[in-house]
Amino acid sequence: MRSFRNVYGADFETDNDGTSAWICQWSVSDGTNEWYGKDLDSYMAKLSDIMGSNKKSYVYFHNLRYDQEFQKSVFHRMVQDYGLSMEVVMRAGSPIKFKFTKGEHTLEIRDSLKKMPGDLRSIGKMIGLEK
Repeated sequence: MRSFRNVYGADFETDNDGTSAWICQWSVSDGTNEWYGKDLDSYMAKLSDIMGSNKKSYVYFHNLRYDQEFQKSVFHRMVQDYGLSMEVVMRAGSPIKFKFTKGEHTLEIRDSLKKMPGDLRSIGKMIGLEK
């Protein structure tokens, strides 16, 4: 798989008990390397590492509207603990991107669903990566 410098794909695996939901695992990949974790602290540390390593980085979640619900505390802590500024771009109540900036470093968390509509199974089939 081709690696795109500063572009990452990410996903959360979640579970629920009918009342609440939580993250079981997160993953981030640049197409060559993959990183995993089981808690939001390690996820936040990975985002910080990505942002510190590049002047401009993009992390894509497919259906960011769902995944952002689990990231709200991370976003708040990134602003409070790391002193980042945050800009949110929404359309019709759905997030398009969350942009974090500190100095000349920028991290954008974007929604790939806006670029490739459809569920992951059909997109995988389309590009030859069937589940």
